[in-house]
Amino acid sequence: AKREEERGFRSSFYFLTSNYPLDEMAPRLKVLRERGWDIGLHGGFGTHDSAEKLMDTVEGFSNQLGFLPRGVREHFLKFTFGTTWEIMENAGFDYDTTVGLTDRLGFKLGLATPFHPPTKTWEPMRLIEIPLILMDTTLWGYLKRDEAGGLNDIMSVLSKVKEVGGLFTLLWHQEAVKMKGGRLYWSLLDEFKKAGCFVGSAAQISDWWAARSVPVVREGDTVRLSGVQDQRLLLYVKTTGERKIEATGGNIVRSKEGYLVQTQGSELAVRVT
Repeated sequence: AKREEERGFRSSFYFLTSNYPLDEMAPRLKVLRERGWDIGLHGGFGTHDSAEKLMDTVEGFSNQLGFLPRGVREHFLKFTFGTTWEIMENAGFDYDTTVGLTDRLGFKLGLATPFHPPTKTWEPMRLIEIPLILMDTTLWGYLKRDEAGGLNDIMSVLSKVKEVGGLFTLLWHQEAVKMKGGRLYWSLLDEFKKAGCFVGSAAQISDWWAARSVPVVREGDTVRLSGVQDQRLLLYVKTTGERKIEATGGNIVRSKEGYLVQTQGSELAVRVT
């Protein structure tokens, strides 16, 4: 945490209730949480497909630390489609960041952006899935990369994410930062800082995404946004010919190829004429 803070970054830490004396760590974790780090739940064996086991683990976490975890990442990235998201949703989590690959590089869902998983009736859950893009043990444990090879793999995946304007979700184990290969973590953070990337915890990402999960409704020549939570939300409008735009509940700023409309309240209507 100290070395992340030196770079101006905050991450998420996930704790197994069965493996750590969380009550003994509570004072330190309280300080970290107050200073902006996210303290989440590391699921245990069987919590990915058992509502009872997951709730028992959440209760153990809460009893020892005095607060509920906002997010979860399952043990060994265990996940059952059609079951796990529903269990997490019912357990009250804001986000999950489990769905990723263990033994190879790639994008398990074909996505590098957060999303609201669907219910069985295809309604969006409140839960946000933050897909896991790369895990340290994939490089050093499964693929047996040396440091140079591992760094090449990381930069290759990072480049693909950057091309689509996605989110590069990195999972790094705490013991790895002092080991061969895993010590690259600090160099990666330095690269992110140099490149001006936004770096944040999963809780920050969850808040950012939820604030922008605004229903967009089109009614003829008018687009409406209702329930805007984040007043920094911008709507980009590109027009053809001599068409003009009018905005109710927002400011219009001309950009190089169109218009930027910044919200001023919870309701925004943009009309193109």
